This record gives sequence, C-alpha cells and structure tokens, in this order.
Amino acid sequence: MAIRKLESTKALTPREAKLKASIESEIRRPESRPPPGGAPVVFVEDGSFPKTKHYYVVSDLCAGIDTDRRSEILLDAIEETQGKEAVLEVTLAIGLTRHEAKEMGLPIDRDGNAPRGRGPRGAARPHGRPGARKRNCRNVGMTKTR
Repeated sequence: MAIRKLESTKALTPREAKLKASIESEIRRPESRPPPGGAPVVFVEDGSFPKTKHYYVVSDLCAGIDTDRRSEILLDAIEETQGKEAVLEVTLAIGLTRHEAKEMGLPIDRDGNAPRGRGPRGAARPHGRPGARKRNCRNVGMTKTR
C-alpha cells in the first residue's frame, strides 16, 4: 500500500485548549441550565446516511485557529464527552466564528446565540452550495444525542 501514516503530536495552544474545554462543558451542560456567557453554541444534525451526524460549533474562540484544527478540536471534544462510538458517527465537524455562522445561514442572533430549541433549519449548505435542503437539526445544548 502506498499510503504513509501521519502521527499528530501537536500540543494544543492555550486558545485551542480553552476552545476544547468550552465545547466539552457545553456538551455536558444540562439543557435546563442556561449557558454561561461566552459559551459556544453546539448544533448537531442527522447526516445524509443512517447513523451519521454533522456538528457545528459557533464560538469566537475559533478566530485565528485553522479550520482543519477546529475540526480536530471538535472531534476530540465529542470523543472526550460522548465516547469513541459517538465520534465514529460524525461525518462533518465544523468550528465557526459568529460571523462565519451567520454567513453560512445558521440561526445566530445578534448576540451570537442560537434561538432556544431551534437548529439550523433551512440553513445554506456548507460552502454556500445552491439547493439547500431543509435540515433535521437540533441545538444540542447539553442533551444526550441519539
């Protein structure tokens, strides 16, 4: 096989560690408790195939972090909070700033929060692809995913 294996040994920067900790805290937060100020907004939607999930995290801590690194941090946070089985169902993991989330069409208000109990229904597809479909989404808030 002509494939070479890469080993990632890159340590988290302080900003990346703060982002990961805030995502983990938000995933664990009971939905009945209000989010603390500055908490990320975590969206999850069912993927195109059975037993697949798409995650979107909106946090201004994402600013200045490479998009690939944001995805790695989100996947690590999901694995840490929900286990290896849950992370294996994730087919899309995107970290966004509030500005990027608004451009993508996620339902973020002017304070950077998602309306309670709503997900990105009817949001534009990632990368602004035409033909956006209605999404079966929910704001995770600290509820257990299916």
